[in-house]
Amino acid sequence: MRRGPENIYLKNTIERLRRSKKAIWRKVSEMLNCPRRKRIAVNLSKVNRYYKEGKIVVIPGKVLADEPLKSPVTIVAWSASKKALKEIEKAGGKFIRVDKYFDEHGEEVGDLMILR
Repeated sequence: MRRGPENIYLKNTIERLRRSKKAIWRKVSEMLNCPRRKRIAVNLSKVNRYYKEGKIVVIPGKVLADEPLKSPVTIVAWSASKKALKEIEKAGGKFIRVDKYFDEHGEEVGDLMILR
C-alpha cells in the first residue's frame, strides 16, 4: 500500500503542482511524490556542470554542497543543506523553495531547467 509523503506542506505543494497546466510543474510533482529514500539529491558540482546562463535551476528534491558554485545561480528546490545555502549565498545566487516560487510566479515557466 502506497501512502506518499507525510509532510503536509509537501503534500499540498505536490497537489498544487499536479493541477498545473504546464508539463514542467506536473513533472516536478511526480518527482517529489516518491519515498524519501528515492527523492532526488543534487550536488552543487552538477549545477556547475549543467547550468546555462540566464536559466533558473529547478531541483525536485534536496540541494547538497560538495564544492563552491562558480556563478550566481537561482535555484528552486524543496530543501537544501546548510552548507549548500552558504555556498549559494557566497556565490551571489538565490535559493527559493518550490512552493514559494510557485506562489510568486504561478504557472509561469520562463527559463527553467530541471536537474536530477
